[in-house]
Amino acid sequence: MAVLMAMTLSTFGFSIKVRLADTEPTVLSIGQEVNIPWDIIGDGYHGRLAIVMVGETPGTDEPLVTPCYLGSNSELCNDLSVWNRESTDSLDIFIPQVVPGKYRMKVSIVEYDSSVILAEDISPSFEIQPEPVTMKWLFDEEPRWGAGSTAHISLFYDGNGESPWVSVILVNKLSPNIVGWGSWYIFSTNVVNGLNEFEIQIPVSVPEGQYYVQFQTYDPFFGLITKTHMVSVTVDSAVTSPSESKELIAGRSYQLRWNGANSLPDERYLVHIEGESEKGGAWWHMYLTTVSAKKGKALIHIPKGVYNGTAQITFYGRFVNGFRSSTYTIVGGLRTSPPHIPGKG
Repeated sequence: MAVLMAMTLSTFGFSIKVRLADTEPTVLSIGQEVNIPWDIIGDGYHGRLAIVMVGETPGTDEPLVTPCYLGSNSELCNDLSVWNRESTDSLDIFIPQVVPGKYRMKVSIVEYDSSVILAEDISPSFEIQPEPVTMKWLFDEEPRWGAGSTAHISLFYDGNGESPWVSVILVNKLSPNIVGWGSWYIFSTNVVNGLNEFEIQIPVSVPEGQYYVQFQTYDPFFGLITKTHMVSVTVDSAVTSPSESKELIAGRSYQLRWNGANSLPDERYLVHIEGESEKGGAWWHMYLTTVSAKKGKALIHIPKGVYNGTAQITFYGRFVNGFRSSTYTIVGGLRTSPPHIPGKG
């Protein structure tokens, strides 16, 4: 991963400094992951973060992070809080599809509720090169996959390696660097120059959420190449029934079904339920039971001792790290607030 950085513009009694590591390359590729670290120097101020790739060619500036103002629904928005102290922070971004050429990275802290710039820094020049290998994912509409199910991939590949291969990786948009929750290796396959069609199996334990898809390959000159497609892929819970937001009544039993019946053996699962109570949003967790699952389904009893509110059910087996249902509404349970659990709520 490249690390970009440089000089300092100071206003309002404090400044931000973006550093450039001597060991990192100054030539980057589209889709490459980049770490942008910065230092806050002097007395801080509560502000919001903005990052722009500034191109030397007019009209090629590319916003990467915009301030999250009230009502903003931009996927680029992010917040940075500086609380009257010196600090160091960083953010991982992917180089978007831009015109190849020379750019600089401008990092700004803007006023919390306006566009007034409080501090700003811009890095030395770096170069965005054309992609050495083409890995173009072809699809008709924004993909939606279910954990535990199969998905079809159409990939156009153009490279120079002998017996080329491609790996497919899912990267969580919200937590790309959290091990076990951030990125999910799917599989590798050999490819040919031209159009490639193949099926992938989404692991049953991939949490529901929004993901990017990465394709990795190896080039004899450039080494390992990663192409991140900045297309939002929705992954739904492996649990398909009951449907999301269904009311579960405490004291009753429900048959849960999930994807992956053809890829997972019948086995016994430890079952847990956890959620937030309707009174104060207090977090609670409860071990339910051990159940036998056959053909991707099991009968689950919701005890009277659960709390009213929202909850998810998690299955832990010998062959999976655990998979979780969508969020259900619990009714007919306890109306009191659960005891406080340290670190939760």
